Amino acid sequence: MNLFVLRHGIAEPSSPAGTDEDRRLTRKGKDEIKILAGWMAEQGLSFDIIATSPLALAWETAVWRRRSETSLQRNLEIPGTRRG
Repeated sequence: MNLFVLRHGIAEPSSPAGTDEDRRLTRKGKDEIKILAGWMAEQGLSFDIIATSPLALAWETAVWRRRSETSLQRNLEIPGTRRG
């Protein structure tokens, strides 16, 4: 089994609502993730599952990679990491 951990792309310093959960990727962040997703495809990397946090910036990052993948899970709960 291989496990890949990918950090989100560059995000806004704050969201209009003022919460971390709503921050989105910047144009540069989106461009970086598109390039990385293309490189991963060129390398023949594929994933059975992509799990992401519910944060907007993490979700946007995962969506770019998912385009050719089989499954994307949002709101994956890991014991001890639940917010709120």
